[in-house]
Amino acid sequence: MIRQWINNKLLCDKAFGFLCGFLIYLIVKGCPAAYASVIMDDNESVWGFGLSFRYADIPFTVSDDLSVNVIPEIYYNGEYFFMEGLSGGIKILRENAWSLDFIGAMRFGDLPKEEGRETRLDTPFWGIRARYDIRPDHYLYTSAMADFAGSAYLDIGHKWRKVYGRFKLEPYVNMRWKNADYNRDFYDALSQSKAGMNHSLEPSIGLDARYHLSKGVYLTAGLQYLHLDHEARKSRTVDGNHKTVANVGLVLLGDGIPVSGNAFFPRRSYLRAAYGWATPSNMGDILAGKNDSKEFDDTLSSVFYGYPLKEKAFEWPLDFYLHSGLVWHHSSDTQDAGFESVVAIKAYYTLNWPVNWRFGVAQGLSYVSRSTYVEKSELDRKDRKESKLMNYLDVSFDVNIGGLMNNHTFDRFWVGYSLHHRSAIFEKSSHFGRIKGGSNYNSIYVQTDF
Repeated sequence: MIRQWINNKLLCDKAFGFLCGFLIYLIVKGCPAAYASVIMDDNESVWGFGLSFRYADIPFTVSDDLSVNVIPEIYYNGEYFFMEGLSGGIKILRENAWSLDFIGAMRFGDLPKEEGRETRLDTPFWGIRARYDIRPDHYLYTSAMADFAGSAYLDIGHKWRKVYGRFKLEPYVNMRWKNADYNRDFYDALSQSKAGMNHSLEPSIGLDARYHLSKGVYLTAGLQYLHLDHEARKSRTVDGNHKTVANVGLVLLGDGIPVSGNAFFPRRSYLRAAYGWATPSNMGDILAGKNDSKEFDDTLSSVFYGYPLKEKAFEWPLDFYLHSGLVWHHSSDTQDAGFESVVAIKAYYTLNWPVNWRFGVAQGLSYVSRSTYVEKSELDRKDRKESKLMNYLDVSFDVNIGGLMNNHTFDRFWVGYSLHHRSAIFEKSSHFGRIKGGSNYNSIYVQTDF
């Protein structure tokens, strides 16, 4: 199918994998550090996570008229690194009214489920974003972006900010210049006989909104109207001359805590080393104690770094961390070795009975350099292509070693169990290939606090 060769190109795999690993490397080096409705530089909050639903017109002559996406979001705003939902990057410049970033962002393909499984138009774009604040309530922006297949675009826009009590409204206008490859790759992807396409301009208008419910919980919404230009309409599979996109979501945003100590390992940060083994059991069965690992011999080793974000959130014994790691999937009779990079927000709930022990949950994104056997074998049975980018969950239970031994020397050490989970959110996300599948690994770990 069209664009399948792009996913299989070694250069694209290595470059995307290297950048994911590089961003995580920046976090691990101690960079205290974003889905477009929440721009972190415009907020005092430095971290957050949420879930949104995106509804878009399908501009193609296919069976469905509406594309629906479930989108997990991570927010983090530090000195050098930021994440804004499903985009993120590195801060290059902050000078008076000017800002400049290196940024990566996912583009939505907006295809129906069946077509989206075979022809994957959701593509990572990389580039530079610049912004100039005219006044505190409005600014100009531009971004130059490209993917590894040659598609490129240039955005120029103007955005306003208005605050009315708990409401924050951000209307905007945008003009996008697209090269010929962009038009061919995205608007003519379903056509059997390719239309001759050139570069063109694509105008759009939109509104992002946010309502503060309570205690850092926000309701977000957005609406965009996009005009399909004459070059896009050259494709025989494009139906109509416009596209409308709407999204609604719920986001938890929080401020940070002052950090002290070593720049690499500030107070309350942690390192976690784990070893795990694959299981065909699903998450519900595993958490219910029904665990089968006889079918697979595949194992992993991982190192995770936790950067403290919030201590005793909501006045509960609840601590939040930026939880990022590198995972090595060992070679076996069924798979070659490969690496995995993870970035997530993790919460720990601490109980002191009879000793300190914790329950932890993390939500984030995971990218693998090559799909593991446990994922491929399930999808092969369904005749589906695997997805290297997936949603990530981590569920853990651990106990304090100092408390177990009644020795305060070991109070900063923990031993525990974690479930390493990758999934595609039950076919609800085009970013994850519209597949139903994933993998689970049981793991044991040792963690040390700093």
